Amino acid sequence: MKQTYWRTLIRLAFVALAILAVQGWQGAQAQLRIDITQGNVDPMPIAIPDFVGPSPKETTVGTEMVGVISGNLSRSGLFRPLDPKSFIQKTDAIGAMPRFGDWRLINAQALVTGAVTTEPDGRLRVEFRLTSPQSVRDCSVKSPSWS
Repeated sequence: MKQTYWRTLIRLAFVALAILAVQGWQGAQAQLRIDITQGNVDPMPIAIPDFVGPSPKETTVGTEMVGVISGNLSRSGLFRPLDPKSFIQKTDAIGAMPRFGDWRLINAQALVTGAVTTEPDGRLRVEFRLTSPQSVRDCSVKSPSWS
């Protein structure tokens, strides 16, 4: 009888310890929970002037592209496109070096400039340049052509 009593007591103690361990583990797990369903609390200010083009048609396409790009970046929650009215420097060519001081004055942490041209076969070519006015870094990219 004493053996059964001790076995039952040990089993109850083991169950109690298991319950405490699981509850303690769940409590520790709750402390490590990270919510990644929301955007960055402090979105990065980004300047995206209208993409330039040699003709009014290409300039219009560039302006429309900038609207789509700005909207997508804004909706991501990670970026805050700056108001084009605040831009000090007006971009007229993608190859021109930005005046980084002008972009730093409006707190642009990233700058995207671009150009739209029409290929001889009628397809559009888009080139863009991503720079960081804060660290004067450059990453130029040429896109494939689209019709």
